[in-house]
Amino acid sequence: DMALRRVSISNSITSIKNILRYHWSDIFEKINGIEKILGKDEWYAKSDYDTKGLYRNEIQKIAKKSKLSETYIAEKAMEISQIQEKHIGEFLLGDSKEEFMNSLGIKTRKNKTTNQKLFFYLFFIYLPSLLVSIIILKQYFLIGIIPLSEIFVLIINKILSKIKKPNILPRLENISNDVNTFVIIPTLVRNKEKVKEMIDNLEVFYLSNKMDNLYLAFLGDCSEEDKEYMEFDDEVIETGKKEVEMLNKKYGKEIFFFLYRQRKYNSSQKKYLGYERKRGMITEFVHFLVSREKGSFIVNTIQDIPEIKYIITLDSDTILPIDSAKKLIGTMEHPLNRPKVEGKIVTKGYGLIQPKVGITMEAATKSIFAKLFAGDGGIDAYSTAESNVYQDLFGEGIFTGKGIFHVQLFEELLKNEIPDNTVLSHDLLEGSYLRCRIG
Repeated sequence: DMALRRVSISNSITSIKNILRYHWSDIFEKINGIEKILGKDEWYAKSDYDTKGLYRNEIQKIAKKSKLSETYIAEKAMEISQIQEKHIGEFLLGDSKEEFMNSLGIKTRKNKTTNQKLFFYLFFIYLPSLLVSIIILKQYFLIGIIPLSEIFVLIINKILSKIKKPNILPRLENISNDVNTFVIIPTLVRNKEKVKEMIDNLEVFYLSNKMDNLYLAFLGDCSEEDKEYMEFDDEVIETGKKEVEMLNKKYGKEIFFFLYRQRKYNSSQKKYLGYERKRGMITEFVHFLVSREKGSFIVNTIQDIPEIKYIITLDSDTILPIDSAKKLIGTMEHPLNRPKVEGKIVTKGYGLIQPKVGITMEAATKSIFAKLFAGDGGIDAYSTAESNVYQDLFGEGIFTGKGIFHVQLFEELLKNEIPDNTVLSHDLLEGSYLRCRIG
């Protein structure tokens, strides 16, 4: 009897282990009838599990609203997409959704334009601010509008975050082999220790994001000095060249690179420094990738690389978590996210996507300030959707210098667009030109 119980318990534990090893998402997709219909679409088949779930959930919502079966809605969407030769997502989540809903006999509200949304947003901030300021301060009401408006901004944003639900961006799982991407760390450098640290980071990024057609470069910017050449420049250059050469030999392929800029005299600053600092460095690097003109880079170890489609730019204190490069590229490559340009304006999709920035557990506990503002340290920033009022309301986010962008689009829209010596904080402008999304 005891032996029988032992065997029974042993089999139960083994069975639980085997069940845990099953990929339930794969099993679900095989038996789900909607999946078989939507899977006929090329881009849907290449999408990741979360994106497919986004499409299926949208069909479920439409079914509840229309009282039609989910199967019928899926088949109808596939039929229209094939006739119009469009991705099925255009009819479920994109610009053609209203057209699709009307074809099902569902009345939809006309979406407000960006200008209308902006008017109502500002109206509900500044009208209450003005009224309260007049009541409290009377003839001196103008003094109170600005501080009161800050309070109403917080209130309106809080209300909107409850009304507007955040959405995840659709993403491809299977990416074409010709999507070449550069990971770069552009930062100021004055000694060889900093060079070693940054190039070590590149190696870590490579090991955590092993994929074909991924290249990595440290863009070392020269410091601001009273003269064009400094003694430590030679040390920085030799260390950079040596470190990337060692890594390329170690991994048996030319994927690690080092670049260093020459100082130029700035008549406005009365100093020698890199042309337009970080903005100039990224602009020159993009121009080099497009035209192969080296600009002010006195060291550039890049010799022969294919055409680069995307750049992932990181700060010196930023990490690139496991498989995050693939997720960013997959998001940019999804047809619903690809930028559409009219004139010099991105009217649809995104030329730049900024990942949600997470804080490590170690960094979140370094100071009282960090504890107050870091949020939940250690939480995976890619596994959840969080509310961003400007993005949820206007469809655009605010770029803060870390993300992936389209190389050719960056060159076309930003080349010679920002006058020299006029902008120090360039991230917001770049995000506005390329149309940024956080996700």
